[in-house]
Amino acid sequence: KSLDALRRGGLSRVLGEQLKDSKASVPLIEAVRDCALDEETREDMGRAGVCETVAACLNGHQGAASAVGLKQQVASLQALRNLSFAHPSNRRRIGAAGGCEGAVRVLQTTT
Repeated sequence: KSLDALRRGGLSRVLGEQLKDSKASVPLIEAVRDCALDEETREDMGRAGVCETVAACLNGHQGAASAVGLKQQVASLQALRNLSFAHPSNRRRIGAAGGCEGAVRVLQTTT
């Protein structure tokens, strides 16, 4: 119920705007990750440009050696996983935004 109320209130739009306007803090990306578990919210987030924004967050922190940088990379990967789950449109959005290449780069540098 509470997620429905947040969705009606523009949750996806607000999260997308906050991610674009901030330094993409880990808690914001984690909020996207958690909310994207819901199928309807995944759709809303895709239409609001959240997939592209999270992919940009991931690509913007390539090779980040700090603990915060690593946490952001992990949260971004998890958010992209949830956004793409059973959602072909979001998969296309993530791919077009360079999210797949970013994920590969993160995995290559952290393993």
